[in-house]
Amino acid sequence: AMAAEDGGDHGPYVIDDFTQEEITFLRNEGFLEDERADTFEEEEEAEDYRACVVIDGLPQVPEAKYAALSAFVRKLVTRVDKESGKPKWPLASDDSLYMPIDKETGKTTGFVFVEYASPEYAEYAIVNLNGKNFDGRHVMSLNRYTDIYDYRDVPDEFEEQEAEGFEAGVDTKEWLLDGLCRDQFLLRYARETEVYWTSPHSLPELDYDGERQKVGGKCWTDKDAIWSPQGTYLVTFHNRGMLLWGGKDFTELKRLAHDGVHQAAFTHDERFLWTWSGYHGNERPQGSLVVWDLKTVGDKARKVREFKQLVVDREECDSSWSPDGKYLLRLGLSNESPPKELLYVYDATESGMPLLKQRSIAVPGARDVVFPPKGQNIAAWWCPEGDSDTPAVVRLMSFPERKVIREKNLFMVVKCQMHWHPEGTFLCCQVTRHSKTKKTQFTQFQLFRVEERDVPIQMIEVKEKVHSFSWEGNGTRCAIVHGDGTRYQIDIYDMGKAGTAKPTKVFSLADKQFNTVSWSPTGNFAVFASLQLTACSLEFWDIDNQHMMNKDEHYRCNRIEWEASGRIVATSVFTPTDAAGGGSDNGYALWTFQGNAIHADTKPKFFKFSWRPRPPTLLTASQQRAVEKNLKHYIQRYQADDQRAAKRRELELLEDRKKEHAAFMTWWRRLRREEYLDATEEREELRNGARSEPDDYDEEIEEFEVVVSETTRVVKSFADE
Repeated sequence: AMAAEDGGDHGPYVIDDFTQEEITFLRNEGFLEDERADTFEEEEEAEDYRACVVIDGLPQVPEAKYAALSAFVRKLVTRVDKESGKPKWPLASDDSLYMPIDKETGKTTGFVFVEYASPEYAEYAIVNLNGKNFDGRHVMSLNRYTDIYDYRDVPDEFEEQEAEGFEAGVDTKEWLLDGLCRDQFLLRYARETEVYWTSPHSLPELDYDGERQKVGGKCWTDKDAIWSPQGTYLVTFHNRGMLLWGGKDFTELKRLAHDGVHQAAFTHDERFLWTWSGYHGNERPQGSLVVWDLKTVGDKARKVREFKQLVVDREECDSSWSPDGKYLLRLGLSNESPPKELLYVYDATESGMPLLKQRSIAVPGARDVVFPPKGQNIAAWWCPEGDSDTPAVVRLMSFPERKVIREKNLFMVVKCQMHWHPEGTFLCCQVTRHSKTKKTQFTQFQLFRVEERDVPIQMIEVKEKVHSFSWEGNGTRCAIVHGDGTRYQIDIYDMGKAGTAKPTKVFSLADKQFNTVSWSPTGNFAVFASLQLTACSLEFWDIDNQHMMNKDEHYRCNRIEWEASGRIVATSVFTPTDAAGGGSDNGYALWTFQGNAIHADTKPKFFKFSWRPRPPTLLTASQQRAVEKNLKHYIQRYQADDQRAAKRRELELLEDRKKEHAAFMTWWRRLRREEYLDATEEREELRNGARSEPDDYDEEIEEFEVVVSETTRVVKSFADE
């Protein structure tokens, strides 16, 4: 009928415009070629088989071993969860696994057809099992069933493809090439998120404030923002997930969809990232902890694995990356009643991130399980005392060997805090103990020399209350602040070289109000501060020479953060993000490491100050020693630049003062004029009705000079000629 109406020209027709019934009718009536109908049916068939997978490379066994092999393959391809006992990748039905048998040989053919419950599960299986060893002699090869159509359509003759032009991506290291060697920092206050440039010789300069994101009344982020460990990415948190920004203009690089996310942690090399959406007392299902692979093409990160929340009685996520980024450590609970703590360590180097050695580690009562920031893959944790015969214990375990390399039994323990050295060379266990009568308490510092043979343990004991402990950033010293009442003592100890018998007390400062020692990341220099107190005193110290370089104050200061190179230190007064408001003194101040003030600013509802981290130096140890040896040469080379920068800063300050003076004079003249006009009636009454004009007064500006001091200097003596 259609052919008759349009003159007998039957085509071409668009297949997608017709249903299966219409296609059948058109083919039967001769209006559609069989080849095109077959193509449509194949496309429909391919659509139906998206959840099907073909697994090749399996052993060929006789019928007697068919059932055993089939059961083993089913368990393997569904990946049964040891925690729940349920398959992670469920099949469509019990009959969704078919293993053909060769009629001639009576053996299996070495491949199997599997239909999963959804295409997503099929994709998980391919990603995690393809190329894996089956039994030591066979390697599995997984393909989508629908791949057959792609292979069929490969042309018989090679067709050379036209090369696409190269397009340079976003340079995420561009900020490191700043000609003035400046650093960057992040500010979050009210609804604002801003990134600034700064240096010891210049005032902060705004780099980006989320201008593009503010279109339509929005903001860059209303939750939180963090830097990645090497400063490559700026990560912003949102209700539906996270965004990763980078490059010169902070371009959006990656999107990570994760509802309710509020914590995240990178591996040191920035390859992997875990995000967490769990809360205290909130048992969330699968997806509370999600691991992402960031080394992917495009703006989407690859989801490697996701976990449900295992521990629900803590505010923080009990997960930690190993220093080399190869292993993820998680603290969870067993299915027993009562549940017991288990340590799960996952191998990020393997596809699908499987559990290391396919089993967890029993750690009854474990607390504070963490890897060091750098150094060896050694996890440390402590377990409190059990019954009267079970002591508390601090245990160190190396990975991937899962070998306990050191443990220390402790008695009468009240609490224990773990302090890893920033380089991972030492571990301090700050143990608060009570006496036998439980009337008094004291503190012992158990110091583990992690990099030495058999991991020697040394101890420092303090009878008074301990307020803080801190390691030197790039050295072997530590600081302990202790004391009762309102005046404290600061002790500086040196662990010394390998093989040192015990820590040496370098020096002490008594009768001080300081409760915190903040070390420079490069070592030696430190700030002594009385944080959280109304009048926060600051002292800037050179520890090598035991010399106080400067002292100052920052009212109500509650945080200290060092810039990565140790040139600048920031002190700040911040408001918790869940607080209703903030004081007028909220803000930050920048200082040189010697204690010279650079800049100070106040911000309403000030939430965060964060320095942008720098990647590790590319210089070898010998090259760094050569730089230190020729330091005077480099000082002379850059001294002129520093002087110009200092002069530029003086001019900027002078210009700011001129602007402020001009604004004040404008306000003052306007005020004088308003006062003059308001007194017009009174003035006319005093002048017996005589009117006066608004400008009928004289203004004189008198300038004078005062000699502050005089000096005489002989430039050249004539007697020398």
